[in-house]
Amino acid sequence: MNIRRSKLFAESWNVAIRRKKQGDILTDLETPFKILKNNFSSWCADPFIFEYKQKTYIFAEIYDYRLHRGTIGYTILNEGKIGKWKQVIVEEYHLSYPFIFQQNEEIYIIPESSQNNSLHIYRAVDFPNKWKKEAVLADDRNFVDTTLFQMENQVYAFTTDVSSYEKQKEYILKLNDEGIEKINEIPVNDFKTSRMGGKVFQKENKRIKVCQDCHKTYGGGLIFKEFRKDDLEGNTIQHILPESLIFDKKILIDGIHTYNANGEYEIIDVKTRRFNLLNLICRFINKTR
Repeated sequence: MNIRRSKLFAESWNVAIRRKKQGDILTDLETPFKILKNNFSSWCADPFIFEYKQKTYIFAEIYDYRLHRGTIGYTILNEGKIGKWKQVIVEEYHLSYPFIFQQNEEIYIIPESSQNNSLHIYRAVDFPNKWKKEAVLADDRNFVDTTLFQMENQVYAFTTDVSSYEKQKEYILKLNDEGIEKINEIPVNDFKTSRMGGKVFQKENKRIKVCQDCHKTYGGGLIFKEFRKDDLEGNTIQHILPESLIFDKKILIDGIHTYNANGEYEIIDVKTRRFNLLNLICRFINKTR
């Protein structure tokens, strides 16, 4: 049986993590990633690491089979071990890519909510379990994977408008205390390698963004690009496919599309296809509604 094509097997994602031993993913392809276990009723993708009060949290999209859409949730990393994933932001529409950050002692998340044609910012009122929708950043826009970064003391964000897949567009948003001040389109040569896949980071005086390789499949790999203010598309410095990496157990992996790190850990997500009875039942119920 061809697992990739069988209707009994559906797309699924797992978060995978490793301690930094020999630099980072740009130089170390030998240290294995540990694949973290999902809850029975969901899978997890789009992981972000967040440190708060000497604890390490992993926030991610939690795709709930019963709701048939993504929610935002977290788990706590404790000496390399995690507990169960917990959902904390649930809407009537799909959520993913929980870009989390702290500013002026407040903690915020900007999740993807393009299914609702909107982009919101949530503030933690009781971290990590209670969140409030604080503001609307954009309305009537299908922005996805919005990623904030700072450049020359100004806050910007990379984002992708997926209103039309064949006419997908990349934008840079200039932000101020009131929200989005300016939206500029970024001309790109290949929109299938421009969608964001993690936080911007710096290495050896290079400002690097993480993008998704969507040529063969959605989230088929990771592309790391060095960019500047006068070259926002950037130049590729590393291209990583699933087969480039080592994992702690054998698993059919079709893709990777998120990378984030802190001083101690690196985290990615891996796409696979697997059989899950609850998922199969929920898919059948949804189709018969």
